[in-house]
Amino acid sequence: MTVLVVEDDRAIRYLFTAVLRGNGFIVIACEDGASGLAMARAKIDEIHAVITDSSMPGLDGRQLIAEIRAMRPTMPILVVSGSVDDSRPGADPSITYLCKPLSPDRLTVELRKLLSL
Repeated sequence: MTVLVVEDDRAIRYLFTAVLRGNGFIVIACEDGASGLAMARAKIDEIHAVITDSSMPGLDGRQLIAEIRAMRPTMPILVVSGSVDDSRPGADPSITYLCKPLSPDRLTVELRKLLSL
C-alpha cells in the first residue's frame, strides 16, 4: 500500500517515512502542502492513504484535504497536529486526527485501522 506523507518538519517526515517503510508501506514523502498536492494529482490512483500535518506554511492540511477529496472523496486521511485545536475529530470516519508527539506504533496502528488492515 502506498501512503502520501505531507509534513513540513524534516525530522518528523523522516521518522514517519522510516516507520512506515519498516512496516511494509510504500511512502511518497513531501515537504509541504503544494508539493503534496502536486504528487497527489500525479499519482492519485496509486495512493491508498494520506498522512498530513494540519499546520503548514502556504497550503495547509485542511486545504490539502479539500483538494484531495475533490479528486477522491473517500481517500483515507490521517491528520497529525502539534496543536490540540487542530486535532478535533470530525464527523468523517475516513479522517483520523492524532496529536503530536505520537509513538511510531500508534502511527502504524492508526493507519492500519484507517485502511482496515
